[in-house]
Amino acid sequence: DFGLVYTSLAWTSWTARSATAVGAMSYKTCEPNCAEGGIRNVHGAKITLTVPVKDRNGQLVWSELPVMMPPGYQQPFSLQTQPG
Repeated sequence: DFGLVYTSLAWTSWTARSATAVGAMSYKTCEPNCAEGGIRNVHGAKITLTVPVKDRNGQLVWSELPVMMPPGYQQPFSLQTQPG
């Protein structure tokens, strides 16, 4: 758990293929490790939702979350598209 959190999102674009917002991002620094590391805040962070797919009910949902990430973090994230 690297504790990535987005807040105060302002959506700048929303199309059939993607949705983009800008906001504040907070994440664990994991220095010296994730349990003891601090939190870093980034203002003006960009988040984009992509790859719409149909869920069990036929509704379109976003399935990937490629985002501006701090060094060492992987992207895109796969999003859960079906209820757990």
